[in-house]
Amino acid sequence: MWSIDPEGQFKFSDKTSGQTVLFDLEDQTELLWPLVYEQFKGRTVLAEQVQQFVEDKTSFLGKHMRTAFQEYEGMFVPESDRIKVGEYKADGKKRRPKSYPEGTVITFPDKWSRIRY
Repeated sequence: MWSIDPEGQFKFSDKTSGQTVLFDLEDQTELLWPLVYEQFKGRTVLAEQVQQFVEDKTSFLGKHMRTAFQEYEGMFVPESDRIKVGEYKADGKKRRPKSYPEGTVITFPDKWSRIRY
């Protein structure tokens, strides 16, 4: 469905994941981030571990995860709520800004203030 309408203006219900109607919001980060944060809070993991969780355990796609990472790595989120993303991937190669390829190390904050800016 995302390839048909990338803006997500359709409705979809996936009761198996315990979520209600998913695509009411234009910004999927608002729904996805709490799920990702609760799973990984206070931990340092690889981007592919988060992507596997997102794709296997939620109704979201990898592109939604990358959007959430971009927001929570960015300067418009309080410092205490930001994820820390390694400058280098696990293979030693430098990571492009705002990209989260395999081997990218991500550290989630211990606490999240739940304030959106």
